[in-house]
Amino acid sequence: MDITEQELMAHALRNAAAGGALPEEYTVRYGSAFVNEYPRMDSSGQRSNGGPSNPNHLLGCFPTLFPYGCGGFKTERPKVLPYEMHTRWAMQYTDKRFRKDPLFPFQVFGVCQK
Repeated sequence: MDITEQELMAHALRNAAAGGALPEEYTVRYGSAFVNEYPRMDSSGQRSNGGPSNPNHLLGCFPTLFPYGCGGFKTERPKVLPYEMHTRWAMQYTDKRFRKDPLFPFQVFGVCQK
């Protein structure tokens, strides 16, 4: 099914017109807040975008390796593990998903080198 540019423009203008019936979650929200495509849960169980100061970069970069935004290297745990030790664990994981990912090894080894 092909949709012409005129039809797309007509629908866009109708949606943008005053009194359009778009649900709030589909509207553009303007602001200076940090935008993250892969939000995750914070320590209180609320959705969080992580913010620019959050060191847990792996949750947003690899949503298929860390489903539901849980289990990243820098999450709070009873025992603190160094980044290198957690990297070694991930690369030796049984189902090999971390080492088979085309970008994950480069990301974590790059952080380890820095």
